[in-house]
Amino acid sequence: MKRPHWDLALVKKLAATRHGLIMKKSRASQCFSSVPEAYRVCRAIIAELTVDSFSESVVQQFEEVFDVYGVIIDGVGFFLKFTVEVETRVIVISLYPLEKAAMKTNKGKVQP
Repeated sequence: MKRPHWDLALVKKLAATRHGLIMKKSRASQCFSSVPEAYRVCRAIIAELTVDSFSESVVQQFEEVFDVYGVIIDGVGFFLKFTVEVETRVIVISLYPLEKAAMKTNKGKVQP
């Protein structure tokens, strides 16, 4: 079983606080009807994350490590990608419905 780079207990603790979660506009909050709804849904998803939903860790520019998860919201598969900034807040850069292909997680495949 693959393990995430970021400790899930820390991620959940940070995301639950008022200033501990940042959602980038690019692909993180666009599929929701409002920014408050996006934050509400994202906090709920993170609160329920388990290692079963973990897909992979990826290194992006500036050597930042992001954890990628496949989650199901109301029967729809979603892609979630985030990093942790100096153990002070969670930065979500992607939270959107899967568009074409299934996503492999520790538990199995998440379908679009």
